[in-house]
Amino acid sequence: MARARSCSRLSFLEFLPLSFSARPSCYAAACLALLAMTVGCQTLHPFRTSVHQKTSVLREWTHSGLDAMQNGKLAQARSLFNRAANQSPQDVIARVNLARADARLGNLQEATEHMRSAIELDPAESDLHVELGELCFQASQPAEATACVARALEISPRSAKAWGLKGKLSHGAGNLQQALSEYQRSLSYSSTHGIHDDETQMLMAQVYQQLGKPTRSLSTVEQLLSRYPRDRQPENALLAKGKTLMQLDQLGPAMDVLAIACERPDASLESHLRLGEAQLLSGHRAQARQTIAQARQQYPDEPLLAELQTQLSGQDRTVIAGRESIDVDGPIVR
Repeated sequence: MARARSCSRLSFLEFLPLSFSARPSCYAAACLALLAMTVGCQTLHPFRTSVHQKTSVLREWTHSGLDAMQNGKLAQARSLFNRAANQSPQDVIARVNLARADARLGNLQEATEHMRSAIELDPAESDLHVELGELCFQASQPAEATACVARALEISPRSAKAWGLKGKLSHGAGNLQQALSEYQRSLSYSSTHGIHDDETQMLMAQVYQQLGKPTRSLSTVEQLLSRYPRDRQPENALLAKGKTLMQLDQLGPAMDVLAIACERPDASLESHLRLGEAQLLSGHRAQARQTIAQARQQYPDEPLLAELQTQLSGQDRTVIAGRESIDVDGPIVR
């Protein structure tokens, strides 16, 4: 037994270099180092646990915030993202999520500040500069938005998002041909990555309208709609197609398209109005009356529906045809 104890005490010494065994002071130093390492590992354990718990909490706040945002609970989402940003000030994603929540709530100044903070943490990410530019564009700050686009394109010259925003800025300034070229370039870069950008495609259709090319506008919208099954086609695209068909005096196809738009449970007032107008213009008075009745269930006190009802009751067709509401050439206003 004594021999065993002696061997156990010497086991560590046997694995040391000969120079250590010949020099007791080195052996003592090695033992102290081993002891320090052992204590250090024990000390690191709670630290690692703390970091893991912190990361887990941040992940939970982020996921819960994204769920709340998707369900329209914007204030709750902002609160969760704000906790995450305060808990981890160097977390870029937390700052971006907080900026997006503020933007959805209409707090553009706060959203802009948070996005600038995110850019300070990751200045080489072109998409962050584009998002800041979008916020500036929404806040009617075109000069700041233009600077953001320039920076984004310096980082990534083929950024579809940057070219799309550049097109919006040209569009808003009335430079329609330039906007059209920039929208096309944005869509080209998106398609190379297998991405379909509905918003930019709709804006391009609007530019064609403003350039007096309704047929080109119609084909652009139809291309977008062709990517969706009937029950999932975006209402704004259906509405744009219906309005353009009315402009081209193709009332039958316009009614068919607008009827699909009005099948949506949350169909807009404008879709109902345009369908009612198309039905009235084409002489389908009973259908127009039914459309107005259905719209009133959703919009009971809407004066435009009362106006359309008056037209149905006896106004001249030329009054309806001359309504400014059929004009689809409105400029982008921010």
